[in-house]
Amino acid sequence: MKEQPVLPRRRRSLYVDFLERCLLTGLYGHRKINELLRAVIQHADLEGHSVSVLYLDVDDFRPINDQYGYETGDLVLQHVGEQLRLEVRAQDHIGRFGGDEFLIVLPETTAQEAENLAYGIQKRVREQRFFAANYEEALPVTLSIGVAEYPLDARSIKDLIAAAVSAKEHAQHEGIAKLQRRGISYELFVAKSSGALELYLLSLKDKDTYTVQHSEDVADYTMLLATALGLPESMQVELRTAGLFHDIGKVLIPDPILKKPGRLTEEEFVSMKSHVTISHDILAAHYTSEVMRDGVKHHHERYDGRGYPTGLCGEDIPLAGRIVAIADAFSAMTLDRSYRKSKTVDEALAEIRRCAGTQFDPKLSEVFCEEVEKRRTLQP
Repeated sequence: MKEQPVLPRRRRSLYVDFLERCLLTGLYGHRKINELLRAVIQHADLEGHSVSVLYLDVDDFRPINDQYGYETGDLVLQHVGEQLRLEVRAQDHIGRFGGDEFLIVLPETTAQEAENLAYGIQKRVREQRFFAANYEEALPVTLSIGVAEYPLDARSIKDLIAAAVSAKEHAQHEGIAKLQRRGISYELFVAKSSGALELYLLSLKDKDTYTVQHSEDVADYTMLLATALGLPESMQVELRTAGLFHDIGKVLIPDPILKKPGRLTEEEFVSMKSHVTISHDILAAHYTSEVMRDGVKHHHERYDGRGYPTGLCGEDIPLAGRIVAIADAFSAMTLDRSYRKSKTVDEALAEIRRCAGTQFDPKLSEVFCEEVEKRRTLQP
């Protein structure tokens, strides 16, 4: 049997390196980036330098895969990889560490310097918006980033990556976190922003101006009812936030379904209904408030139990869901759509009263109608 030729050591190394970088993102794979990190740390030990790593996670990657398919998800990862290459320095190494996670090795770099680089990466990814193929719409692609420094945060590769992962989890959603030392203890400082949610609203405005106006109205009507009910001020604020973001999941509903003027098919309706759970998952990643989550998740439940996603009925539906449901319906009725004219305020109030006890909580419905009528009499 003829022996296979063996590539010279230098050529073989370049060939294997080429194969690893020619995968989906064109970046190093998990094994290779670990090898490079080990080599960088060994050199740092000899020279007395610091080494930092950035552990990056694509926010809300699963909903993008679920709504647009794995091909679009792959394109998102390629897009992120390209932005990372454009932002890092020549001496840095980038690897795809997991499904939607990346690791950047930063030789001769302190945590503070790494944090500055992380801010630049986030800024670039936010500004270089990703447009889904065949839909001509921008998707909200953002990153959460954890920062860790060797040897101050860890003395081994395993512990260094674990420290960066832990910081990233504290940074979620679209924040940057690092460990800073106070004596022998560790205290976690997290730099966060509302950039991700702002980007969601911006992307939603690109897709559907109606939904943005509708969401602002729902926030207003939700606050109106919450105030009339005498709920605590903190709860009123949480309900207003739930109203503002109750439809944010529609940013991941494909345009042909979201903007379809006619009746949706059964399959399309199933896709449309998924915006409720997507909205809930997005909001839950940013806020721990149960009131907010309930308002978003349950605003399409019906008092008679025929709603979705859980089919709860009566007062088993969380109060926040019952409140947002009324505000949502009233706003929808009083705004023009491309396929129908809006109802007058009187017509919409009559519909709320007619559906009290079936679609809406009867007591909340009457309070809401009275407050809308009272507001109208006070307006000049």
